[in-house]
Amino acid sequence: MDEPDEIDEPWSVETTLATALDLFRADVTRFVGLAALPLLAISVISLPFAFFLPSLGEDGISGRLSTAFVAGLTLALVIVLGAPLGRAALLEAGHPTPPIAWPRMLAVGATVGAICGLGLALWLLPGLVAAVLLYSVPVVALATGNSPVEAVREALQLTARHPGPVLVWAVLALMMTFAGGCLCLIGFLAAYPVATLGSALTYRTTCRTTR
Repeated sequence: MDEPDEIDEPWSVETTLATALDLFRADVTRFVGLAALPLLAISVISLPFAFFLPSLGEDGISGRLSTAFVAGLTLALVIVLGAPLGRAALLEAGHPTPPIAWPRMLAVGATVGAICGLGLALWLLPGLVAAVLLYSVPVVALATGNSPVEAVREALQLTARHPGPVLVWAVLALMMTFAGGCLCLIGFLAAYPVATLGSALTYRTTCRTTR
């Protein structure tokens, strides 16, 4: 894989969000269907633990560690099962993307989930910071086919070069996805594809892979 070249395209929240919404509306059935896979993972993981976690207590080390474990595992599954949506978003954004390497995406999901889970186990703030800084890792891994370590390194380098676009969209996308989840099924099935499309557009705008 060759080194990325910069693109002289302006980035703005308004343009990215508007374009992501247009792409979503143009093929809403496909994107909703792809977003249903991560939603299934969230449901499968969250429902059993909703009854199990209260027995450990909301406070204390055991409760915090259990919550962090569930959050990390859920995030890992969302990344893996969200890979088809991520690849579709990259292709819609006009970025050439190789076929999904499932073993590699499993490793990427496990890596990001473990780091964010560890951050949550330490305290809420480190977990949130890790989630923001690593938000673009799945898109980078899908776009480049890199290993988890290489994808994390490139995502951090991309953030260092373009902190505004990458961090602003990461925060907005996480807020959108969380708000959509709070609005039950319909909210998540709309918010998650739009957030993923915006991530793909942000990646394409800030860094293109030369082939």
